[in-house]
Amino acid sequence: MRRLIGFSTLVILTFAGSIRIVCAEDADIEAIQKSAEEYVTAFNKGDFESIVALWSENGDYVDPSGKSYRGKDAIKGEMKDFFSRYPGASMKIVIDTIHVDSPGVAIEDGVSQVRYDPNGGPANTRYTVVHVKEGDRWLMQSMREGKAVAPSNHDELKGLDWMVGDWIDTGEQGETVQSSCGWSVNKNFLIRTYTTFFEEGNSTSGTQTIGWDPGSGSIKSWTFDTNGGITEGVWSKDGDKWLCKMTTVLRTGEKFSATEVLVVVDENSHTWQSLNRKIDDEALPETEVVTIYRQ
Repeated sequence: MRRLIGFSTLVILTFAGSIRIVCAEDADIEAIQKSAEEYVTAFNKGDFESIVALWSENGDYVDPSGKSYRGKDAIKGEMKDFFSRYPGASMKIVIDTIHVDSPGVAIEDGVSQVRYDPNGGPANTRYTVVHVKEGDRWLMQSMREGKAVAPSNHDELKGLDWMVGDWIDTGEQGETVQSSCGWSVNKNFLIRTYTTFFEEGNSTSGTQTIGWDPGSGSIKSWTFDTNGGITEGVWSKDGDKWLCKMTTVLRTGEKFSATEVLVVVDENSHTWQSLNRKIDDEALPETEVVTIYRQ
């Protein structure tokens, strides 16, 4: 985590989402929002003088490493240094809650996103800010920052951890399939690529994405192959078996459906079989059980 990431997180609001307000008076919330808009404008201009003016005289900030900056002079010095090193920095904030504890104290929690470089990705942190009311103004009294945990559906997909790796198998017609599977960023999806090599020298390939569908409450997969086919599958666990009920729309417009059955043998092998196979209404024979080995 880069030093001074927290200066992006000090009470800035983005208004793209809703803010949950608990026991808060409208006038106080409006005043904090106005202060936040001023902070956003000043930060994106690199105007540290205007940002410091939004702090109380004895305000303090503690960054994720535990380093503390106390008082407006210390905060101003660090912010001046920050903007000299990152003149193109910009930021957004997603607010989780604003809670007014008393007529003069409010607590804000949320996640900040800072881009140090216009072409770079955002750095995310969680933060808590305490605001105090001095006269008719709300000012920042303190801010504590910690690493943000990216949202992930890994808990719903972790039963498929065994798929990660490089694999090879030989089918009943002599074809060889090589595949590789790994997690996407934040483990929200499993991404699998495969290539099938036929005895006559031809080959086909494709990409499969496996993820959690919150709408249906199930694991789904989407596969795109080089022959123009598009496949959607619904996954479920049945004892020691994983079932994938899949439907493929072929390039010709025909529909192929089947149930794929996968059984984990050990950490280095699993089996695959295709059952209930049809092209449109024409039934097809089931395949033999194929053992797939880790490379």
